[in-house]
Amino acid sequence: MIPWVVLIQFLNWSSIILVPLTLVFEQVHLGTINFMWAIDMIWCVEIILKFFRATEDVHGFKKTASRYLKSNSMIVVGEFWFDAAATIVPMIFLQTNLRVNVLKLLRLYYLSTMMLPFELLVKFCMETLLYKSNLISAVIGFMKFIISVMLMVHFAACAWISIGKSHDDLPTEDRASWISDPESDFVDMEWY
Repeated sequence: MIPWVVLIQFLNWSSIILVPLTLVFEQVHLGTINFMWAIDMIWCVEIILKFFRATEDVHGFKKTASRYLKSNSMIVVGEFWFDAAATIVPMIFLQTNLRVNVLKLLRLYYLSTMMLPFELLVKFCMETLLYKSNLISAVIGFMKFIISVMLMVHFAACAWISIGKSHDDLPTEDRASWISDPESDFVDMEWY
């Protein structure tokens, strides 16, 4: 069970990082599209498994499926609708409509559980070194904060690049952007 959950969370991270990049840079390589297909195929399996996966308080197919389809106290719709919109709709459009792929960001709904692989790693390392549990929880909390900040910085960077590229329809001489400058190559810049 744990390896599957870690795989799903890794795929969530991959999807959440790749989607803004594909929106900004618009030239998506075939390998990226294939990887997005693989992510969505595995997510289809996860969607099916969620109908059967019991929890501590919910047992049986009908109750489990009902819990997955219906709302809980925090959101209006059940998790299934987030998963279906983030997975099935982009597959219908064959991963080629970049605007539809924005729906994959609905997987941010699982942000708290996406930290599980990192938590397990930190907990294992710190327990191996015989640290106390209050220190372990403090380190895990700090790690979650840092990862969340990094994710927000990633989104902000993609937004800024998108803003910089937003006037690509103007004639070359009217562009005044470090991104659209024909003399510079954004990829080959020295960053040190």
